[in-house]
Amino acid sequence: MIGLYTPEQMREMDSFLIDGGTISGYALMNNAASAALDAIIRLIPDLYERPVVIFCGKGNNGGDGLCILRMLHVSGCDVKALLMTDSFSGDAGMAFDDAVRSGCSMTRFAPGERFGENAVIIDALFGTGLNRELHGTFPEAIEAINLSGARIVSVDIPSGINGENGQIMGCAVRAHATVTFQYLKPGLLLFPGRSYAGRVITVSIDDRYPKPETAMYTLEAGDIRSWIPEQQADDYKGKNGKALILAGSRNYAGAALMCTASALRTGAGLTYCAVPHDLKTQFSALPEAISVPLGLEGEDSWTAECCRGARELLLGKDVICAGPGMGRIEDPGLIADVLKTGIPCVLDADALNCVAANRDYAPRRGNEPADGREHLRYPVGSRPRSTRVFKAPELRDGPEGRDLLHQQRFAMRAEHDRKSGAGQRRERRRAERHHYGAPCPETRAIPRCCRRILSAGSVRRDCAGASESARNDRGGCDLRDPRDGGKTSE
Repeated sequence: MIGLYTPEQMREMDSFLIDGGTISGYALMNNAASAALDAIIRLIPDLYERPVVIFCGKGNNGGDGLCILRMLHVSGCDVKALLMTDSFSGDAGMAFDDAVRSGCSMTRFAPGERFGENAVIIDALFGTGLNRELHGTFPEAIEAINLSGARIVSVDIPSGINGENGQIMGCAVRAHATVTFQYLKPGLLLFPGRSYAGRVITVSIDDRYPKPETAMYTLEAGDIRSWIPEQQADDYKGKNGKALILAGSRNYAGAALMCTASALRTGAGLTYCAVPHDLKTQFSALPEAISVPLGLEGEDSWTAECCRGARELLLGKDVICAGPGMGRIEDPGLIADVLKTGIPCVLDADALNCVAANRDYAPRRGNEPADGREHLRYPVGSRPRSTRVFKAPELRDGPEGRDLLHQQRFAMRAEHDRKSGAGQRRERRRAERHHYGAPCPETRAIPRCCRRILSAGSVRRDCAGASESARNDRGGCDLRDPRDGGKTSE
């Protein structure tokens, strides 16, 4: 991932280098101009055969432009600068003085300037620190740049774009390419600024720049590839997880098909796509997916009946996607139930609309209060796989209400285990793995003290209560269960 740094963070890093004596501000400006010019030459190989016009503001971005002007001039390029001010200060003032001594062509910008389509315009009016509306002759200069028909390259960021949030400060240069220094800025990737930046190229101007932690990152193609597990020769669909997709409606069957195809392409194993009943025929184009028709015949939207059917599919899945093309959902509580499962999920389109309209559905972070309503949501990776998904009841505040919820949750799991026999099988496996619970090699009897009876109100007893001497005598666990008056489990 690539870190994004705000203009304020970039100023702090510049100050760290300059104030610490690592490099002077003017030397850093020349480094930036040299790196930008190298990138521009790579973008426009015939740069020296074209007329070049550099628009220079009065700040450090204008100073970068003046350094580029001097470098192009001494290389024999047909270049001139249009200045927005007659006075420069600081490092930009030093750049201006050097340009004058080098005999560079510089004139003040006047409205009505025209440029040929073969020209190259380098925009160095404003940098990333712009945070106010443009006024004076700057809007006219930007309009002249945008209407020129020339090839436009911006230095660090298109002039008129806020480097922190990508907003347009009145008007902005619409560049074909932007050469930004050292690190990407949020304004280059956030719209509408992204649409004004064109092709963005990041160049390094000093290897000694610090790289602090940041709150914003952007993904690279390699990041996404690294998240997709490599397929093994003996893999099969049951080994690669179970995905559930809730998507599609009468006018948006394609959304369900594309989402399902994407899941399959990225390596999902058993991929279920639950759709309203009449969309089932659409999945003849995607036979490798398991399409599940919901609701009654003739239904092509997410009715309450479809939502009831979808709830029954939530159990036993490894990931859930909900929302693409669902349209209006009659029972938006379905999306709340998806979130309560604790299964990793992706919400899109109409599912996000449900959460926006019902903020109580949004998952809570950390110890954020639940507004008096307990949510059945387990941490990712710790969800009991046999627990049913059910709508959380309205509970009383305080410990009494929480106890009621825990009792109901425990009773539902016990009922599920009783019907399926999963509890006995699970406890046998646990006992066989237990340090003191090895079964008898002849009878395969499992010590009862290592079992757990899954019923409401049961108490777990294990071999922790067995005496050390009894364990030693029997080579492991004490086979006597204290609940049976000392009788052995055999």
